[in-house]
Amino acid sequence: MKEGYLVFDLGTGNSRVAIGDETGNIIGIRSFENIYHQESRNPEAKYFIPKEWLQKMLLEMKLLLSDFSQYTIRAVTATSAREGIVLVDQRGSAFIGLPNIDKRGNERIKKYQQYSKDVYRLSGHWLDPLFSALKLLTYKEDYLSKEKTITGFTSISEWIGYELTGKLGIAESQACETQLYDTKEFKWSEELMDIFEVEEKILPDVYATGEVLGYVGEEKIPFIVCGADTQMAVEGVDAKAGDVVMVSGTTSPIVAVVEKPLYDEKERCWVDCVKKGRWLIETNAGTTGLNYQTYRKNFLGNKSYEEIERKIAEKNNFQCIASFGTKFFPGKKSLKQGGIFAYAPLSGEFDRIDVMNAIMADIACGITLHYRELQKIQFNDKKYIIGCGGGFQSQTLGKRIASLINKEVVLPTHYEQASLNGCIKICQKTLKKSVEDYEHVRIIEPGKDTLLEEYYEKWRTVRKIYEEVEF
Repeated sequence: MKEGYLVFDLGTGNSRVAIGDETGNIIGIRSFENIYHQESRNPEAKYFIPKEWLQKMLLEMKLLLSDFSQYTIRAVTATSAREGIVLVDQRGSAFIGLPNIDKRGNERIKKYQQYSKDVYRLSGHWLDPLFSALKLLTYKEDYLSKEKTITGFTSISEWIGYELTGKLGIAESQACETQLYDTKEFKWSEELMDIFEVEEKILPDVYATGEVLGYVGEEKIPFIVCGADTQMAVEGVDAKAGDVVMVSGTTSPIVAVVEKPLYDEKERCWVDCVKKGRWLIETNAGTTGLNYQTYRKNFLGNKSYEEIERKIAEKNNFQCIASFGTKFFPGKKSLKQGGIFAYAPLSGEFDRIDVMNAIMADIACGITLHYRELQKIQFNDKKYIIGCGGGFQSQTLGKRIASLINKEVVLPTHYEQASLNGCIKICQKTLKKSVEDYEHVRIIEPGKDTLLEEYYEKWRTVRKIYEEVEF
């Protein structure tokens, strides 16, 4: 029998279950679309029903295990999008999930603005309804039914562990995304608990990456804690202290790997936990790859990525400028508006590929802007950055990023599935299996692209409209 690892990956738009082998190869994967619901009283308040997701995941898991019955599963683990939580009631039932796209915390954020400096100093993240504390507080005060009592919560990745083992816990890398956790001291913060009026008794035990949460099934297969997808991607590409990693996916985090936490008085970055002695200094372009996917699905009839690349390559100029990224870290802003600026009058050659070309350029420009901001905070003097995530499968996007930042982009083995690969590596280390150092797949060299550089300056002009104005 061959040996493998079962990995659950719960993203924002889709979730999947995969089997990976000991070389890091993903040998089988099944996925499904995540279904969300909306509170009738607030269109920003989104939630999911854990039982609905669990049924789908267990079904896909059974089908996957049946397809690859020649594999013996040595460990089970999970990773997920950050900032989401699942609440547990007095009966021990996970009864509601509040995902990263849930912004119900906007209802109460003004009340807590007076604590914003303290929140950033302790949690490493500025006050924002994206994080779990305001979701939890707002849900408890305004949405919780009288017959329910919140007795605990956990992140989405460790919720899977709870369902499979009966043990409630949270990964360090997920705890730091709650705004209740001291990212420097690696412990729940009494001061943050007081600010957000959260009782200590509902806080889950915190597990370091690689610890065993519990055991699954009669076979007693260990469930090994991994945690947040961005941190797992960094582990998956073997990033070392001093490296900068760009993750091009649904969103686009740009992170510097450091051995000491950093406090930025201007609050231009986030500080993320990985494990003791290892932190990430993060800027983030916000929603990026999801914009590409949405436009492809709705306007291009799901044309293949290869065909889109070919069509874009035929364009010798930009007919319009797109701005759809949702984060502006220098201003601590989440952008709610975006759009397309075209030249007047419309060219007779203007078509849907021109818009896609601009959306891809928007991703490259957003990543470049936030990389340059990160350089001001944590300077990287290496001649390369490490790239990972599905976005780097596009040669056009990779080349544009390399050219704008004027550095090599190194793509390691399994860069497309970096978070899954990071989970496999952690399982191997816990089980004391040898972990291979992977070679680089390819290096994207920067090039002189005057047209793209001119586009970036025009894009900054357009982007400032959305950074400064809300309507």
